[in-house]
Amino acid sequence: MQTISFGECVAGAWRDAWNMALQRPLFIAVCTTAIFFTRFIQVSLGDLPAPHSLQVMLVIGMLWLVKLLLTNAVIVQAMRYVVLGDEAIAIDALGGRDYWRYLGLTYGLMVVMIVAVVGGTMLVATASRFLGIHGHARALYMTSACAMAMAAIWVNVRLCLLSSHVAIGRPLSWRAAWRDTHGHAMIIIGTWLTIALTICVAAVLLMGIAALISYAVRDGRHGPVIQFAQILVLVAAVSISGAGSGWIYRRYAMGLITPPRGL
Repeated sequence: MQTISFGECVAGAWRDAWNMALQRPLFIAVCTTAIFFTRFIQVSLGDLPAPHSLQVMLVIGMLWLVKLLLTNAVIVQAMRYVVLGDEAIAIDALGGRDYWRYLGLTYGLMVVMIVAVVGGTMLVATASRFLGIHGHARALYMTSACAMAMAAIWVNVRLCLLSSHVAIGRPLSWRAAWRDTHGHAMIIIGTWLTIALTICVAAVLLMGIAALISYAVRDGRHGPVIQFAQILVLVAAVSISGAGSGWIYRRYAMGLITPPRGL
């Protein structure tokens, strides 16, 4: 779409995540507060006399699902903000059709990758037994599983543009996404690793400050101060990662935006 450098992707992810928080404060505040209380209730339920009862586990599972939906809403909103700008409506990031299409694509691919890795490993195990290969069987299984996991990650990277593409309401185009990332997989991985590293550094600093505050007010290691700091780190991390996806999309999505004739 346009000439964007590696550094612009990383810096843009942080900048746009911050700008989104400033321009959509109610959305971020609601998501952060809701995630905090779901987390707080989960911890409280874990302290009950019977934390592993069926009823408690069901409630914890429902709260986990709510937290998952909210964090994905922040990711989708960050993607939409980077690509669409002021046209990105916060309500569409949670209740819109594109949000549910994004969830279906993301977790559908995840399930397919897991099934492929597990199925491939089982196939290797069956074949090795059939061929009478018994020596170093565990090493063979682990090597096969690692190789298949790396292949799954590579395929996921090659298709990573589809997440932002679907989040902004565009139709799926597997071939165009695969073609747009051709020859760029390692750069995309490097971009993700750099963004993740900067997030980790900031998270360590923020949690260190939270620990000092918690110690000063004698809040304890698992008190509200630490828990709220953890939620802030989580929301900031998913915002930056979503914005990073948007910037990678802006950098490499050519065929997805202007597909060749006949496709």
